[in-house]
Amino acid sequence: MKDLVVGSVTHYPWEEIEPWVVSLERSGYTGHRAVIAYNLAPDVIERLMARNFYIKHIVRQDRLIHVDRFFFSVGASQSNGSTVRHSNRY
Repeated sequence: MKDLVVGSVTHYPWEEIEPWVVSLERSGYTGHRAVIAYNLAPDVIERLMARNFYIKHIVRQDRLIHVDRFFFSVGASQSNGSTVRHSNRY
């Protein structure tokens, strides 16, 4: 079973997201990577996809971002038979 890291990003340019992406890459993490993307520019989405991120792009959100990420995480884990574990690092 591989772990899944899910990030939620809204209206950020690449320069704001890049440190998180680079940090994940340098950590040696080998699991799945996904981003719930709210209104991101196409070039940001392309850069994330080039780094093997799965993108769930949402143009209009019906729920708060910090709630939506849990719905996405559970759905993603159920689709591949994984178990959800949660950790917040602030």
